[in-house]
Amino acid sequence: MRLLEVRDLALEYRTKKGPFLALEDIQFHVEKGEVLAFVGESGCGKTTLGMSILRLLPENAHILRGEILFEGRDILRLSQEELRRYRWKEVSMIFQAAMNSLNPVKRVGDQIKEAIQTHEPDISKGELKRRVEALFRLVNLPLSRIGDYPHQYSGGMRQRAVIAMALALRPKLIIADEATTALDVIVQDQILKETKLLQKEFGLSFIFISHDIALAFEVADRVAVMYGGRVVEMGSSHDLEDSPTHPYTMALLESYPTLTVERRRLRPIPGDPIKVTGGAKGCRFFMRCPEAEASCKEITPPWVEVGKGHMVSCLRR
Repeated sequence: MRLLEVRDLALEYRTKKGPFLALEDIQFHVEKGEVLAFVGESGCGKTTLGMSILRLLPENAHILRGEILFEGRDILRLSQEELRRYRWKEVSMIFQAAMNSLNPVKRVGDQIKEAIQTHEPDISKGELKRRVEALFRLVNLPLSRIGDYPHQYSGGMRQRAVIAMALALRPKLIIADEATTALDVIVQDQILKETKLLQKEFGLSFIFISHDIALAFEVADRVAVMYGGRVVEMGSSHDLEDSPTHPYTMALLESYPTLTVERRRLRPIPGDPIKVTGGAKGCRFFMRCPEAEASCKEITPPWVEVGKGHMVSCLRR
């Protein structure tokens, strides 16, 4: 059985200016022990997708259709009590802004203890202390800093603390939303290496959300490229890095610098990301695509398999 399977998910935000279609026709799965990355520009729906899996959406978000199956259970049908047990115990999340994820007036160790006690109220004080200390060792945080407040930590330490909290109840799936974006490249590399070790040691599954496609190739088994609330290409990291097929994926690859010997001119993607309203037709990337034809504006491109497990949504392929 697949750990997570999302089927035909569509979601809109209802605003004063009318409905904004944030997700449409989202379909994917995550196997046990797999890392799946979602990449794309800001506003393409990546974070909304992550929040949907945990049902942490704001009040103006409305799921129009679809299923989110975790080990066969549709989490969209869970009661509030079932959701409470599901969150953090089965699926947890590493949020982008580590400082905002931690309560500034509570000691870091106490916050992790509180997360454990909420789900395991009968745990003894001695076992609770051992669990927190084990988590600090796991993410390379000094035990001497358990009693410190978040503002006393560096950015990298705060991010490690948030990872420790996400691991506190030994979930099966962790959603990492831009987990290393605010960190410098050295600390970012350390965090990613530690995350990989944790993933292998405990057989965790990850959904890795990022705007950085190069980083996604480094950490993920498979990569899904999103644009305008849709997934436009999905396949193994190797396939998408070596044989990108959708014009948007190719544009992303041409817009970031590399450290290879070959020097090339960076090519920014012209125009602005699309804001989709209900009833929109055609390819979302039409207005910015160098290969677009008139039919691309009217016909929604179907999924086409261009290689084993490598899917793309484009009329020109």
